[in-house]
This record gives sequence, structure tokens and C-alpha cells, in this order.
Amino acid sequence: MARQYYDRATEWALEADDANMVSTALSMKGHLAYRLRQLGPMLGLSQAAQRDKRLAPGIRALAAQQEARAMALNGELDPCERKLDEAMELAVLAGEHPDDEPPWVYFYSPEYFTMQRGRAYLYLGLHEKAADLLEAGLTAVPQELRDAEWAQPYKTDLDTARKRLS
Repeated sequence: MARQYYDRATEWALEADDANMVSTALSMKGHLAYRLRQLGPMLGLSQAAQRDKRLAPGIRALAAQQEARAMALNGELDPCERKLDEAMELAVLAGEHPDDEPPWVYFYSPEYFTMQRGRAYLYLGLHEKAADLLEAGLTAVPQELRDAEWAQPYKTDLDTARKRLS
């Protein structure tokens, strides 16, 4: 059912010629593929979500980190790190011009991308780096965000990384 809603959102965003919303819908379809462990669609949708040159940097950053996560799940360390670097650069750029970003990217901060890098390193088996980054990212976000539901998977990732270090 989620796929149907994302398809509808994509169609409406295309009709409205809203590049940021098209990208977001494609990225969310990529996230659904991630949740279903469909790495091919995750990678392809994440790449498609970055193609429009009109995109706000925060929107491109979100899709870039998701593409990096797909690369991590495929065991591709070097391409993953390059894409994570790109995502962080875009996140910093977005932070420098927050008024140019759509309102739904409010929590895509450098700390969020630090946690995403930690998650990618966890998938790559780099447990010490993963634990360090996940802890740094979680510590840096305000407490109310750290306690939010969306932060729980990063806490679980941190626990997993620490256990694998033992």
C-alpha cells in the first residue's frame, strides 16, 4: 500500500513540477525498498532522486546518503565513503541556506548524516567506527530529538556495533 501512495505522490509532484517533492517521493520509495531489503530498487531510486538539477541541497543529501547505504549493504566501501562525503557536504550547504530548503528536511542535520555514516559502517562491518559515529551523532542531537521514535533505530545500531566489538 505504501508503494501505491508513493507512486501517487510522485505523479502529483510531477504534475506540479515540484522537483523537491518528486525527489522526496522517489527517495521514500527507495526507503521502502531498503525496508524490504530490495537493494537494486533502493540504489536505483536513490540515484533517480538526485538527478534533477533544481533540487535543494538537503533533498539531494538525503538521497545521496541513502545511495551510500545501499552501497554499504552491497559491501562497496570506497564508493560508499565518497557518496557519504557528498551527502555531508550537501547537508552542510543546506544548513548554510535553510530558507532554501523545503520544510520537511528540518531534521537533516550534520548530526543526522553522522549517524547515517555510522549505520553504513555497521553494514560494512567497521564496528568501531560505526559505534563512534553513532554515539557522536546521537550525543550531538538535542535530547527531544534523541528521544524521538525515529532515533530508536540508531540507538539499536549503536548497541549492535558495541556488541560486535566485544
